[in-house]
Amino acid sequence: MQLLDFGVCMNLVFSCGDLINLRHVCSGPGLQFSNIGRLVSLQTIPAFKVSHEQGHEAKQLRYLNRLSGELSIYGLQSVESREEALAFDLAAKKRLAELTLSFGGSSEVAAEVLEGLCPPVGLVTLDIRDYDGLVYPKWMVGRQNGAPEKLQQLGLSGWSQPGPAPALKAFNHLRCLNLMHCSWNALPCNMEHLSSLETVIIIKCLNIRSLPTLPQSLTYFWLLKCDDGFMESCQTVGHPNWKKIQHICRKYFSE
Repeated sequence: MQLLDFGVCMNLVFSCGDLINLRHVCSGPGLQFSNIGRLVSLQTIPAFKVSHEQGHEAKQLRYLNRLSGELSIYGLQSVESREEALAFDLAAKKRLAELTLSFGGSSEVAAEVLEGLCPPVGLVTLDIRDYDGLVYPKWMVGRQNGAPEKLQQLGLSGWSQPGPAPALKAFNHLRCLNLMHCSWNALPCNMEHLSSLETVIIIKCLNIRSLPTLPQSLTYFWLLKCDDGFMESCQTVGHPNWKKIQHICRKYFSE
């Protein structure tokens, strides 16, 4: 058997360890897979939820290096160390184009875990959710080789660190940045140097009060349900925030 299609099945745990020739799995978001570590021919799987339960460990993905397209990994708050995170061996999954990493809860070792989850170098889209570590990974801030340097779309949601957002020095080809429900008081300091950036979307980031210098490449700027004073300043003629977005042809504000 090479293809399994579960349609819209929900709240189902499926063990497929004996289907060693399986290549594609299609399902809705509620289906959980276990014991997939032997499925080395597997090319597509919508999501994997990691936990301490047998068959759901990080090591289940270690040798699945033919995975391609889109992959979502949930439950990362249950991963207990950088070494355990390295068992995913995401860097070796070079056929992936889109990756979602979701913590879904608090973790005392979140920084170590995210450090060990360096995506493959050719990744195009990355979405990281609910990260509460106080240190940003080296592969994100440009202090490590092998980072996804060709990344074009980055989404960060539910990040809860004090201070400014991380400098995105590793992502020089970034075209779209989407920030949602983050606690930062400022956007990344190096945004002016992201010369390929075209779209910035900021949703419910209530602590941001000012804009940095933005790249001339920007064509779309959307501010949704942020601080009232900040949103007003971006629309007030002559205000420093207003001046920093005047070159952007499409600007949208929504309370």
